[in-house]
Amino acid sequence: MNKNPCVNRSVAGASNEALPEGWAALMRACDLGAAKALKRLSRALKRGNSEQAQVALEGLRSLYRIRDEALQFLSSGDTATLPKPAEGERVPLLAGNPGTVRVYCVSSMTLHECHRYLTRRGKSSAGEPEWMLAVTGLQIGPFLTLERWLEVGLSAQSSGHAAADMRDFTRLVVELDEFGFALHAILHSHRSPGPPRPSPVDLNLQETLEQAGYPAIQGVFSEDGYVRFFGYNQRFDVWVHGKGVETHGRFLFHLSEGCSVRNSRP
Repeated sequence: MNKNPCVNRSVAGASNEALPEGWAALMRACDLGAAKALKRLSRALKRGNSEQAQVALEGLRSLYRIRDEALQFLSSGDTATLPKPAEGERVPLLAGNPGTVRVYCVSSMTLHECHRYLTRRGKSSAGEPEWMLAVTGLQIGPFLTLERWLEVGLSAQSSGHAAADMRDFTRLVVELDEFGFALHAILHSHRSPGPPRPSPVDLNLQETLEQAGYPAIQGVFSEDGYVRFFGYNQRFDVWVHGKGVETHGRFLFHLSEGCSVRNSRP
């Protein structure tokens, strides 16, 4: 009998068919992800690779947390029909318990598309410049998607720095709000190889975002396909769906070479 409570537990304990549309798809994706994580964990244990085993186990635990929070959210009320606000009432898109762990869900195709944009060539010959994107998407309970990215105008740009034009950034945030969306992430590039680390400037920006109440995290892309997500004080998880992305840590991923995204924006 397996003594590991994490592995012994059944991810498919609830009936996906009985869930509202959309949530059932999320549960099926959790089931599939858990099955793959179990296989990776088994392979790592057989090879005696403790580092890969720990990464697989953390991924499995993250999937269980996603499923548990989704079921908890569903059991708190009827999500099939959301209550309508009274006339003239403004309901915040991200109202809820500030202590809730947010789960940011992103596809591997979106990550490859963003990397292509963030590492594109500049017009100057003095080193390739950094670029910046703002990302939004849907929110269902604690789950936020990173699926729609928008270019951020820059007031300063070099091979080691990118600063957002605050007038353009404000316009962008107001436009999102007019459509009932919120800023979910800011992505930018570091034009160097290897796993990137947030700079003091990046951390200051993240602190400002969180103090302003934005439910946003940041992601830094390296020249050779690494991406690291980070926050300041908020608790969060990142779930990447699809092929073409390798997990190197809880918030560190690497885009597989040879994958390309057709018809993506430049």
